[in-house]
Amino acid sequence: MPEFKPAVFIMENVPGILSSKINGENIFNKIINDLQSPQTKNGKVVKYKLFPLVEPEQEDLFPKGGTSDFRIKSERYGVGQSRRRVIILGIREGFSNIDHIPYLTEVDKLVSASDVIDDLPKLRSGISKIDRKKVTDSNGLWKQQLDKDWVNLARGVSNEIKIEINRVRKIIKKESYSDDRGSFFVPCLKYGKKKESQLPQDLFSWYVDKKLDGYLNHESRSHMDTDLKRYLFNVIYSDIKGKSPLLNDYPEQLLPEHKNTKSGNHKDRFRTVLKNLPGKTITSHISKDGHAYIHYDPKQCRSLTVREAARIQSFPDNYYFCGNRTQQYHQVGNAVPPYLAFQIASIVNHILTKA
Repeated sequence: MPEFKPAVFIMENVPGILSSKINGENIFNKIINDLQSPQTKNGKVVKYKLFPLVEPEQEDLFPKGGTSDFRIKSERYGVGQSRRRVIILGIREGFSNIDHIPYLTEVDKLVSASDVIDDLPKLRSGISKIDRKKVTDSNGLWKQQLDKDWVNLARGVSNEIKIEINRVRKIIKKESYSDDRGSFFVPCLKYGKKKESQLPQDLFSWYVDKKLDGYLNHESRSHMDTDLKRYLFNVIYSDIKGKSPLLNDYPEQLLPEHKNTKSGNHKDRFRTVLKNLPGKTITSHISKDGHAYIHYDPKQCRSLTVREAARIQSFPDNYYFCGNRTQQYHQVGNAVPPYLAFQIASIVNHILTKA
């Protein structure tokens, strides 16, 4: 950075950096010192003023041991996801006399997961672990796999959850899907119509591209029949209890056959995205499996598609993800929320134009 001496810079990292230490020394304090006075190769020092992008909660910006003032909670700024990041803005001394920058503006109402994905076409999952030479993946087979053997599997489930599971199973039997699995592009004549009543106008405009007549990268994964049942249980439990079940909340018959299932590790490996709250942080691990990102609609009984994850991450609908599906999930999970990045860029633009 000191070789280029940028007028303004943005540095982003994970919240863990605030408490990280090397040899007992707080890393974040060292980063702050280095960013304030970086040295070029010839030893020349370049001075920077550092600013948080949200209104500080305390006067002393750099207390011993680090600060939370640079921590940004994305959901407060219109992103439908609880994603925390540490972001620092630096301005080179001499470039601008600005002592205060405009902070990010908090929204009046948090954006929920259902606000941003509920209008997307409904899809069932695919079915994995089947002999495709003998059996064709179809709506009928999917319903059959999901429905079978619940008498034994539901032993130990509370009556309240059992009643709801049975109610949903009856609905699924009658449900018709406009498309089995979705695809890289799902045409939709109603594209962009429903969200307008659910989202603030500026956020609606951010997502919707009126040149589109459908949805990109909206294709479901395949899941094992046993996972389908775990997903259905998880969604219904989450809806009734307001939180996802831990593994010790599952009936014995629905527990995965993993060596560490009862070890106490990864007790929350199966998690439903709660519809009335901002989604949990979308990480690159979503590319491995969808267990931590189960769709809240029990009639779909699947993990999030790339487009649904992208919506929660605040990618506009016209952003097309290339590569295979694993690579697409990686691109979504590793990103800074674009809607947040846009707001940060607006602050930088303000600084540059006022200099």
